[in-house]
Amino acid sequence: MDLECPPLIQRWYQRKIMISEITTNGTKIKLRNNSANDINIYDMDSLSLLIGINGSGKTKSLCSIINYFFPKNNMQLTGDCTILNSSGERIDHTEIRNWGVIYFTPLPFRPKLNIRDSRFINASPSLNGKNTVFDLIEYKDLISDFDIYPKVVAMKMTNISKVARLILNIALNNKDLNQNSILLNHGLLDILSLRAKIDDNIDNDDSDTIKYSTNKNIQAEIDSIMQRCSAHLIDEILHRAGEEKLFSIFSIIDWASTKKQFSDNVVIPLLNKHLNLNIRLNRKLRETKLYLECESKIDSLLNIIKYEVKNHEIIKDSRFNESTLRLEFEIDPYEGQRLLTRYNLNDIFKIDFSDMSSGQIAILAQIGAISDSITKLSDRGIRSILLLIDEGDAFLHIDWQRKYISNLNKMLGSLKTSLGIYNLQLILASHSPLLATDVPKDFITRLPIENATLSGFASPLYILLNESFGTKTIGEFATNKIETIIDKIPNKILTEKDYYLINNIDNPLIKSEIERLIMQHKD
Repeated sequence: MDLECPPLIQRWYQRKIMISEITTNGTKIKLRNNSANDINIYDMDSLSLLIGINGSGKTKSLCSIINYFFPKNNMQLTGDCTILNSSGERIDHTEIRNWGVIYFTPLPFRPKLNIRDSRFINASPSLNGKNTVFDLIEYKDLISDFDIYPKVVAMKMTNISKVARLILNIALNNKDLNQNSILLNHGLLDILSLRAKIDDNIDNDDSDTIKYSTNKNIQAEIDSIMQRCSAHLIDEILHRAGEEKLFSIFSIIDWASTKKQFSDNVVIPLLNKHLNLNIRLNRKLRETKLYLECESKIDSLLNIIKYEVKNHEIIKDSRFNESTLRLEFEIDPYEGQRLLTRYNLNDIFKIDFSDMSSGQIAILAQIGAISDSITKLSDRGIRSILLLIDEGDAFLHIDWQRKYISNLNKMLGSLKTSLGIYNLQLILASHSPLLATDVPKDFITRLPIENATLSGFASPLYILLNESFGTKTIGEFATNKIETIIDKIPNKILTEKDYYLINNIDNPLIKSEIERLIMQHKD
């Protein structure tokens, strides 16, 4: 197609192209029927299932598809691939250059997809084990469908011993500080004389061995004094101001110490104001931008602890001569981030899930990652998307597997509508037969090909599933569709799509009963 064609024609052409079939490495994956009677039962444009045991070639097939879309960037992925449009005609590379591809797998062992193309997103979670708390507001309904009620906590841990030493070193290096201040009491001034001894040893003519041994002993004495004085400073501030203020001031100083603008000009005025230390300030000390930001954050932290947090506890942990304070409190999973933003404390607290299973975290991460990826492609002007999910149900409880396709369909259908996506087609790779109960058998590909017999939509699973896991034996999506059909029968309002679904029911008992009900209400 000519690159210079008008935008309206381009948009029409993009709408027209829909993938009906993909053949890769001898495996045929049907996405749509290429006939006039093509009926789609999903809210997205198609859903196909690639099912087989581990090692049967599911991931290889998905990689081959990716390679077809991006051959120049990923030549190490080889394999034949043919893609047909809705008319049964082959689609070449030029015709899919406006398509985006998303790959997602929660599995730790995954293919390396080093593809540098704005049309491709590998949405798989990071392998570093860290969980990201997404903005959950827009996924509230989906999350509740899985009976998940996320618990999210905000946590800040501060090494107060380290901060105390930082403060004391500032005091030692500032000659203008009032020597009656608590910062310079209890032997701290002795450190200055000990440091002078080290400087003298460096300048004298003693042997290097003697210098090293002497200086090592002096440094050990300095460290001992510093440890004792930092503990005293912490106790003194705790006595004067209380635990919450100590935690707030030290936490913000700790945060500020990582900034380029950090200096005496930040720490000394802060301590002077909040602890009434009566420090004689150098006239040269000015209120810097970082100082004013620290002031604001200390006030915000104190206010959020006092007015916004319920049942909070500041926990002190002392080990190896180091003391830490940890503040942890639960925040609303849907509104908590807005609270921290309002107080300008997003960069102070670490936000994480708490008391949640790996399966719960896995489904939350998947919902967020896939939705964010589709949104990103849409923002880049891409209106046709092929989504490849590899073992997306891997860490899910059996009943969540049963609801998996139903909830995916709901989410993807909503995104397609809200973002104005022309084509949104999905290929799922799984080894779970439970997913097959939500997919018509025409759109199920079984690997290996030699053993390709598989029932599909609403087909029964062994009663063991119900006895062992306390769940229904067909998928949620199929259940809802069948119940809707049954509700329609008395009113004689069955549509062509309804009859298509009835024809594809592979459970003979369910199918027979529905046909009986239809005959019963025929007259």
